[in-house]
Amino acid sequence: MDALNKLVESQYCTVDLLKEYFKDFQLKSICLESHLGLYLQHFLSHHQELSQPALYQARVILRSMSDPLPVLKKLLQKTSPYDYAKLTFLLGEIQFCGGGKDVEKGLQLLRYLDKYTRQCPPGDEEKQRWAAADAEVASAASSCAENLLSKDMEVFKCLPEESQYRLPYHLLMNEDKMMSVIKKEIVMDSLDAWLAMTPIFNVTLMF
Repeated sequence: MDALNKLVESQYCTVDLLKEYFKDFQLKSICLESHLGLYLQHFLSHHQELSQPALYQARVILRSMSDPLPVLKKLLQKTSPYDYAKLTFLLGEIQFCGGGKDVEKGLQLLRYLDKYTRQCPPGDEEKQRWAAADAEVASAASSCAENLLSKDMEVFKCLPEESQYRLPYHLLMNEDKMMSVIKKEIVMDSLDAWLAMTPIFNVTLMF
């Protein structure tokens, strides 16, 4: 399995090569599905910018899977809340597969967020969710996580540069948590932008 995992993580991996590996070693087809999912995860993580060729290859991987929906939903939650391009791609594919609650809402939100520049620095809730997002982030930010509720610069360094001017998608899609972000953002200069976004959110929660 080590060789298989290395193949999935390799920049030279392709769907055909992965299928050929499973055929040659007579591995179970159910394992192929999970490894195609891992291949997609590594592929997306190695492409910071989704060019047209990268989008095409990602769709080739997805179309090779019998049920890509579970993988798409998992990747949606693991993707950086500031990576609007990948989030839009994943939501679009979830919509294509006909599954997922609030997909259209998420796509509408991302269209607004892509044109919006945040007004205030990330708060404690945002820092906590980023540090705990997955094992890799938590490990990389372990020195910051101990003092996560403090407002020093070491904590801020745990967050990506995009967090300085972009809002966190996942928090804004969480009705119980979104106000921790929104209430700090509604200032005179951003009022028109938030008024335009009211169809997406529950207006009574905003004003």
